Amino acid sequence: MAGQEFVKAVWKLERRGVATSVEVNRAIEQFWRLDAKYVDSRDWPIHSLAIARRYRQARMFDAIYLACAEDLGAELWTCDRRFVLSFGGERPGMLKLCPDDLA
Repeated sequence: MAGQEFVKAVWKLERRGVATSVEVNRAIEQFWRLDAKYVDSRDWPIHSLAIARRYRQARMFDAIYLACAEDLGAELWTCDRRFVLSFGGERPGMLKLCPDDLA
């Protein structure tokens, strides 16, 4: 699942002209070389439901991502402008839009 979401994100960067096909292919190859640790929590479904209610999010999948990031104390980077803009002025500080929020 994580690999699919990563490919989806870099594909959006390529489609927007932010990254070339060569850069996207390289990023995917590097992603698979990472020694990533996958985590799960029984609390995330309940937490994500609370987030969906608090921020009036229509898509539960988005709320699940945000719940995971909050519980892990991590930033949540996305290329999904619609998702980020759906928060309006209530956008959580840890929710980052790529490439807009890149330093």
